Amino acid sequence: MALTGCGKKAEVQSKPPIREIDPIEGEMEKLLQKQTVECENGISCPGGMAKVAVIDRNKLRFCTGFLVNSVTLATSASCLTESLRLSTDDTRCEKDFHVFFPRFGFEDQKRVGCKRILLSSPLTGKDATLWRNDITYIELSEPVYRRSFRLSRQGIEDTKFVSIWKVDAQNDEVGIIRKEDCQAIQKSYVNPLAENQFSPVITLSGCDFVKGNTGGVVIGNQGKWRGIVSQPIDKTMDDFLRNSGLLIEPLAPILHVSNGACLPSVLDSDPVLERECFKDLDVSQVDVRRSEMLNTDQPYQTNRSAIQDQINAVRPYFVWDAKLIKSNTENSYTVKISPKCMNKVSTWIDQVGRGSKKSTYSMVLPDWKLVLGFDRSSRLVSRMDETLQQKIFVQFSPKNAWNNNKTEVNVWRQGTQGDSYDIELCNPLEEENN
Repeated sequence: MALTGCGKKAEVQSKPPIREIDPIEGEMEKLLQKQTVECENGISCPGGMAKVAVIDRNKLRFCTGFLVNSVTLATSASCLTESLRLSTDDTRCEKDFHVFFPRFGFEDQKRVGCKRILLSSPLTGKDATLWRNDITYIELSEPVYRRSFRLSRQGIEDTKFVSIWKVDAQNDEVGIIRKEDCQAIQKSYVNPLAENQFSPVITLSGCDFVKGNTGGVVIGNQGKWRGIVSQPIDKTMDDFLRNSGLLIEPLAPILHVSNGACLPSVLDSDPVLERECFKDLDVSQVDVRRSEMLNTDQPYQTNRSAIQDQINAVRPYFVWDAKLIKSNTENSYTVKISPKCMNKVSTWIDQVGRGSKKSTYSMVLPDWKLVLGFDRSSRLVSRMDETLQQKIFVQFSPKNAWNNNKTEVNVWRQGTQGDSYDIELCNPLEEENN
């Protein structure tokens, strides 16, 4: 018996095409899976801190990030690749931007992706001194319920110490969250445009900068977020300072910080109000300020005033002047003192007697040497070398001073020939300023 059938053509179930994994992409994912971040031994670090890994030409670059709310991470714009910063596709970061939070309390280390870039500052040129702000806000792929950082618009005051929380990239896999204290510096050679607490770019001195630190959070004494770590001084500036011959002391690590007082915010809670935040940042201004700094004698004048105060405190007879004598061989000054005028005679004549034709006394004073140069933070300062002493002799006639309100004064240094000055009574203003 033959069996026959009549039916439909057999259907073959279609299957989705198999996606071939790019070998390089696969290797990169393996490396991402090996990433770790933890607090430095012996310290408790904020749970809102994060290690950021950005894929850049099939390699990883590392930065620091921190939560500003449960779904928003802040880091530096310089952390991103140029293609990410300039991309018109906000979601492009999904592939190249990865965030790792440390173990916190009972929570294990957590890996989170990037949903989109909310804001990224444009960075013009390579000089971080001129980057008005260096910040990126990232919307995370999922909420992270850890303590976030609250922004302060109070600025960063000159010479005040602040703390930086940052991630040090130990190698291509391990990141360590550390805290370091450093000092805010205004009007330095590195950044002469940082003139007050609301300047857009602030210079910090004394904090090391290593791979992974950009994007670190700057914390003030009230625990609020005051700024974000941008970049260290570039190598050209560092080399210039070290080879200038003007360093009075070893140069400290110096880095640039975007001032929280001036940063844009995606939270729309505290707008930027300070006029200083909007001032022009121009390379020509930087060059002019640096040139003026190298050609000023203001640091010397500050020292000169202090020297005059020291001399005038020795004896009440005269008001003294300190003249600065520039060295022909080095960037320094010596000091020559001379009497300017005579204080009111009745206030001191009894100390020497009215009838004495000649009175001689001596003063042991430092043999001042003033050296101009950069301090550890690249501020131009004058330092006084007071290690050597000198003996100065002064001779005058109390009788002439009492009878005529004037006298000849001879001044000489021990072992040298001196100078003679005809001195009269000070006018009231000079006496008041003494």
